[in-house]
Amino acid sequence: MVRTLRQRIFRATQEGNLKKVRSLQKLMLKSYSNRLVSVRRVTQTNAGKNTAGMDGMVIKTPAARGKLVDALGQHTAWKAKPARRIYIPKANKKLRPLGIPVVIDRCLQAMVKNALEPAWEAMFEGISYGFRPGRSAHDAIGKIYLLARPNKSKKWILDADIKGAFDFISHEYLCQAIGPVPGKELIKQWLKAGYIEQKEFHANSTRLHPGGLNHRRVHVQSPAPESGPDSVHEAVRCAQIPEYRAHRATSLSTGLTIGDTKEASLDASV
Repeated sequence: MVRTLRQRIFRATQEGNLKKVRSLQKLMLKSYSNRLVSVRRVTQTNAGKNTAGMDGMVIKTPAARGKLVDALGQHTAWKAKPARRIYIPKANKKLRPLGIPVVIDRCLQAMVKNALEPAWEAMFEGISYGFRPGRSAHDAIGKIYLLARPNKSKKWILDADIKGAFDFISHEYLCQAIGPVPGKELIKQWLKAGYIEQKEFHANSTRLHPGGLNHRRVHVQSPAPESGPDSVHEAVRCAQIPEYRAHRATSLSTGLTIGDTKEASLDASV
């Protein structure tokens, strides 16, 4: 049921039938099958299934999962709860902040994701690889190799890093880009829910918190956050590609451009 609805949303978007897309998205959000799939993903298959949010709740038994499915079907006004802030190590030995929503928020995010993702996949550009279904860093590496291998003419690569990519994303612009879609009010709540760190609440006006299921789709649907000369990392690297290596950049905060000359690489990145 969920797969069929996703395929229908994808085809309707390609056909430009916006009325049908919105109708199918509403049907997806009301779907019992979508609730089941979302609860299964959050509580059984996701790597963070044993990680609790600020309420300390973890769903581990079939009975608890059944109650969660029933709770998601109740037509009551929902107020998004703050995320729990934790830190995970990065490759450079620094710490990356991560927001862990409560279980029911994660399930709702998964439900909204199933409704919105197919429509955006039908419109999104084919050269993007960050947080997309059926794509990974290996696909990006393969594409870069095809463009930058020694027998190709493109010998210059521009690697631009957006400084504070998740710190200064415009919530207003994101909501405007998403448009009048079902579940938009929930998305607004998640953006403004804030986080709790060491039992202290912190409001959230601009930052996005990696960690939820739905943040990936919101990120990938938006352009560079408040993009401009000041938002680009001070060290914009533009160097000639050695004959024996190719360069890669697959995260949402990093852009990579390959061109025949240094000037062409810079122009194409604008």
